[in-house]
Amino acid sequence: LLKEQEVQKDSQIAQSAESLMSTIRKIESKQARQIMAVETQMMQIKQRLDKEDKHIMLSDLDCDYQYSLPLSEPVYSDEEMIKGVTDGKS
Repeated sequence: LLKEQEVQKDSQIAQSAESLMSTIRKIESKQARQIMAVETQMMQIKQRLDKEDKHIMLSDLDCDYQYSLPLSEPVYSDEEMIKGVTDGKS
């Protein structure tokens, strides 16, 4: 009788675990569909803005442009500031 109760409990646990996993899979697939829908909408909005408004800022976000200006040589007001610094050639 005790062994039979253990088997029933194990069966109930297995059924509960299976039901729980099924629910988790349903939630995950629903979330994945929602994410895909949002991504599709964002892509459509971006394309529409690019076509209608000739708006290039959204397109530029996808590119990794890097703009930099050359730096001028540092100007020291006092030669004492660089005393003891060598260029490694001597």
